Amino acid sequence: MSWEEVSKESHEKNDFIKTYISTHFGEFVENEILAMSDALKAFYRFKGFHFESEEETFILPDSSLKR
Repeated sequence: MSWEEVSKESHEKNDFIKTYISTHFGEFVENEILAMSDALKAFYRFKGFHFESEEETFILPDSSLKR
């Protein structure tokens, strides 16, 4: 995968996450970790990935997405 493709995918993921959090959690997010985790899970489901238990697939949020 080229750097251009990686950059494009990263921007797509970040845009999706920001929109998801804004839509589902509003402007003031009480639990940022939960919001980021839900958004990442939704993004990967959107991309066609399926996760089993949360213990095996916990995704740490990207700290650069904080407002």
